[in-house]
Amino acid sequence: MAVDPGPTTRYDWVDARLQAEIALGNLLPGDRVKVNDLAVQWKISPTPLREAVQRLAARGVLVMSPQRGARVADVSLEEARELYELRTQLEPQALRSSMENADPSYLDDVKATYKVFVALRKRPRSNPPTAAEIYGAHRGFHDATYARCTSGWLLHLVSVLMDQSMRYVRYAFERTAPRLDEHAELVERIAAGDVDAAVESLQTHLLESAAHMEAAFAPAQAQAQ
Repeated sequence: MAVDPGPTTRYDWVDARLQAEIALGNLLPGDRVKVNDLAVQWKISPTPLREAVQRLAARGVLVMSPQRGARVADVSLEEARELYELRTQLEPQALRSSMENADPSYLDDVKATYKVFVALRKRPRSNPPTAAEIYGAHRGFHDATYARCTSGWLLHLVSVLMDQSMRYVRYAFERTAPRLDEHAELVERIAAGDVDAAVESLQTHLLESAAHMEAAFAPAQAQAQ
């Protein structure tokens, strides 16, 4: 049973929930986003869902059509490769800027989001986390590492690329969920203030995610052709 999170967080909650549905493949490329049906399923008003649809359409994750309404944008291996190539170039720059301009609360924020991620991954089998929770915690952690980047345009581009990549997350994580050891190493290097080493850890993480995505995505594309 879905729980309405309340007026102060409702729009962000719905936006994150809709992103997770796309990232996890519950809404596949080409699927219509049936606002009224989802509102009933999640036990919320349709209004924040319509707002979330507009936000994701503006970011290119959804495609709006007068005849078909909102649907999830199509995917291709070529686009996936391009997205991850750009992420591998831009996200390390955002991390470098964020670390070089960090304030005293930066490390606290990074550690706090990492702690949430670890707690979810280590939850007992009797109360396992949902894939949506893991996806949200993973995204929240990386957002925190880039949060002190001083370039608004760079942050915007990184956010757009991460939003677009959500349609490929199910391929990247099909064989393995985000690894704790990679993230632990990144946190350690951020805590040590070692910018070059932290950037190296992030690049390795992104390259491995891209490799998992390609290995899982390519056979699916071949079958569709």
